[in-house]
Amino acid sequence: MDSLQVITKTDSLQHALDSLQKHYKAVPAPQSDSLYIVLSIVIIVWTGIFLYLFNLDRRLKKLEKEEKE
Repeated sequence: MDSLQVITKTDSLQHALDSLQKHYKAVPAPQSDSLYIVLSIVIIVWTGIFLYLFNLDRRLKKLEKEEKE
């Protein structure tokens, strides 16, 4: 590889790095409260799924018990 190709590749990599840095500087950093909001939503969703499955299991046990009688 001659030195011109090496310089060209290095310049293009530097240009790519500069554009990435500008892009990430333009994106606002998330606020510290947003983590707690996301965590609370995830907990609410998992609690709902758990309660639904628990209720479904109770109903199935009740139906199985009625079927045996």
